Amino acid sequence: MASLQIPEVIPIFPLPGTVLLPSEVLPLHVFEPRYRQMVRDSLDGSRVIGITQLNKGYESSYYEQPGVNPVGCAGVIAQHQSLPDGRYLIVLVGAQRFRINREVEASTLYRQVRVDHCPMQASPQERQGVMELRQGLVHELPILLAQLRGESVNENDLHKLDDNQLVAIASQILQLDPGEKQQMLEAETIIDRYVTLHEALNTARMAFGYARSQVDPSTLN
Repeated sequence: MASLQIPEVIPIFPLPGTVLLPSEVLPLHVFEPRYRQMVRDSLDGSRVIGITQLNKGYESSYYEQPGVNPVGCAGVIAQHQSLPDGRYLIVLVGAQRFRINREVEASTLYRQVRVDHCPMQASPQERQGVMELRQGLVHELPILLAQLRGESVNENDLHKLDDNQLVAIASQILQLDPGEKQQMLEAETIIDRYVTLHEALNTARMAFGYARSQVDPSTLN
């Protein structure tokens, strides 16, 4: 994904309570005519679709142009299946965070926006600053996953992930709610994202009777 060029104008798929993080995998069932058109056009073009949350109160204007959160994530269609009745099953992989600059006039059924790309650039000092928490996550996520879902993940495989990949997987294992995930998406630094994960991990520890983490989030700033 690092070499992918995200266009400055992209289609958006506004959804209630859905946040896509960089490197996260998001399966979607696409059935509305406007979004079927969006998928068809995306497959013929850049394969990029922007995911952003609908604002509260969207229901009354859902089929028009309800307000959306200006910060979203561009996803790339990694897999797709077209169904006989025109619906699609697609899998998006989060590529890059964006902020909506403005909505553009378009002849398409779906909405298109001009975006400012705002990828997170973590300095070596920032990565070093979260190393202790990163190692703690890698060690404890397999334990928590086994507790929550009876599933397993190899700790050595987690060590190989980059920060975006680890954050995305951790957010799913910790079952962050949309508000927490939006906070993660909008975070200014990788330290902020790890602090949010740290707090969620402590909550999960308490729920399953673990000892509280010895990592003090204040030391990560």
